[in-house]
Amino acid sequence: MDKKVLKTGLLFGIVLLIVAACRAAPENSNLQFSVTPEEGTGPQFLVTPDAYPVEPSDELVTQGYPGPPGTIVGQSVDGRSQTAVAAYELALAVARDEFSPDAYLHTIAPSNIMLSNLGNPPVLPGWFYIFKRPDSRRELIVQVVDTFVTGTTLTESVSDIKPAPLPIDMGQIALDSDKIFARFNEVGSARGLVQEGVTYDLELIYLSGNDAPVWSIVDPISQEWILSFNATTGEEVSNPYR
Repeated sequence: MDKKVLKTGLLFGIVLLIVAACRAAPENSNLQFSVTPEEGTGPQFLVTPDAYPVEPSDELVTQGYPGPPGTIVGQSVDGRSQTAVAAYELALAVARDEFSPDAYLHTIAPSNIMLSNLGNPPVLPGWFYIFKRPDSRRELIVQVVDTFVTGTTLTESVSDIKPAPLPIDMGQIALDSDKIFARFNEVGSARGLVQEGVTYDLELIYLSGNDAPVWSIVDPISQEWILSFNATTGEEVSNPYR
């Protein structure tokens, strides 16, 4: 099976740089994201939703991510007691308040890839949502673990990403993360792709040239793409970056 690499270079716009976009690279089969932090800074998230400012600011004050012990009470082994679509409502509320009333979903990013770029902090994978606003390269990344928003950060890409991701209308997403994992277990088990004990990651993205948003199963350790499914029909589709 052909595999593509997702990679991007990001320049931290406000507090730090973390991955905000991805694209294919034919010479390597791993999903790779590069990070170039500002000098003297490191990955930090706000600790609690109560700390979120109403408007983003260059003077944004943050506390250490993921916060002091007891800040977040986990309800599951992977931070996904809610499905990706259900947890999205929490992330969207923060994005509209902190980022822009016109914020729209750009990507649900593979959690372990995002965490590796944050230095693998002691937090469950949960879900990472990337929001954009019209006519701007600036993006807001929000993590939800179980029923808590654990943090946010602002980023800004150096240039326009190709292929260009399109806004995702969550009303189009007929198959939530639980249904996609079930499809993967069915299809992947028949092909010997499912490894027991592995908590796989998901990416949801809508790239130019695709008929609908696409869910992709990502290996959390190798960071390799495994399978993709149309998010509206559940039909297996090719790697969206091809």
